[in-house]
Amino acid sequence: MTILVLGDTHIGNHIQFGGDTVDGLNRRCKEIINAIKLTIKEAIDAHGVTDVVQIGDFFDNARPNFAVLCAAMELVKSSGLRWHIIAGNHDRAGFSAPCSISPLGELPNVWTYEKVARTEICGIPFVMVPYIGNDSSIALSQAQKLIDQLNKPDIVVACHYGL
Repeated sequence: MTILVLGDTHIGNHIQFGGDTVDGLNRRCKEIINAIKLTIKEAIDAHGVTDVVQIGDFFDNARPNFAVLCAAMELVKSSGLRWHIIAGNHDRAGFSAPCSISPLGELPNVWTYEKVARTEICGIPFVMVPYIGNDSSIALSQAQKLIDQLNKPDIVVACHYGL
């Protein structure tokens, strides 16, 4: 079992270099999705990847249009991998609003993290630290409590904050 870590994929219809929109997706969005597919295929072929940890900003904005959401869901489903997706600042419209990654969590073998949480991936303990506000010390304090509770020597902390 091998884990692929992706960050800041920013899937969305980017205006700059976007080109024409066809069926709700522009050229740039399709290029991003194809680059992710290629990365996943190469990771599976070369390393036997079974799981993806996406460390935030899966989407470029908190309210992707329906075509972008569907294309992202198809990307995740068609990969055949287990996905762990952390909310980034671009994935949030506000802290009381639904997060753009939430629908992905309805797919089989997909877990989304909008709050600091612990999990296990490929037998390895992880602490997931999504973007929960501008003050990273709050999120990191919550993560430290989970790390202390685990009381294990090897824990991976997957974090969206730039530290």
